[in-house]
Amino acid sequence: MTLESPRMIPAGEFKTRCLSLMDTVQSTGEEIIITKHGNPVARLAPCRTEREYPTLRGLCKGEIKVYGDIVSPLPPDEEWMVEWATQWKEWLTPPDDTDDPSDSDE
Repeated sequence: MTLESPRMIPAGEFKTRCLSLMDTVQSTGEEIIITKHGNPVARLAPCRTEREYPTLRGLCKGEIKVYGDIVSPLPPDEEWMVEWATQWKEWLTPPDDTDDPSDSDE
């Protein structure tokens, strides 16, 4: 596999052939470097289609668990802290039917 360097075109030539060069880039996917006095100054590359951009919808599907009501407004601070602490203890306490490794008599 060889890496080909992009085609280079002087700015004056690009100016006269701009539209046809844009069509070429779109159809072939070829990248063109535009130069001024032999130095690269710009890149003409194909634009990615909307389908190529990643979407955030469904990105974490199955990864996030929601506990409780996330829509209702929060209760006043003190009530909320007591409720939160109680819920936190419930989340950290393993269910009764689960073997707790710290209870083993080995």
